[in-house]
Amino acid sequence: MPLQPSTLNPQPPPPDTRLIERWLPIAEIGIESLRERTPMTPFPAPNRLHVWWARRPLVASRAAILASLLPANADHEKFKHILGIHGEPGSQQTPDSPSSADGRAI
Repeated sequence: MPLQPSTLNPQPPPPDTRLIERWLPIAEIGIESLRERTPMTPFPAPNRLHVWWARRPLVASRAAILASLLPANADHEKFKHILGIHGEPGSQQTPDSPSSADGRAI
């Protein structure tokens, strides 16, 4: 038995938009993924020497999964904090006070 037009809901359900559809910090995720892959030493990173199966997913994968689960009105700063994106590492630090060669403050 086909549905009658009077029994159909005339209004579509409200859209269920996700954060990934409205906003995703692509530039910040790219910078963080470079930082994640670049070793801080002249030697290769340990994860390049052998496959490490228990390693956590890369930041781009974590961002895509998290953004697809969160609603569109989620807090952007909290999203970045959960991913571990805290901005430039040196920008939050205060410069050291000048000192002499023996460690005394000038």
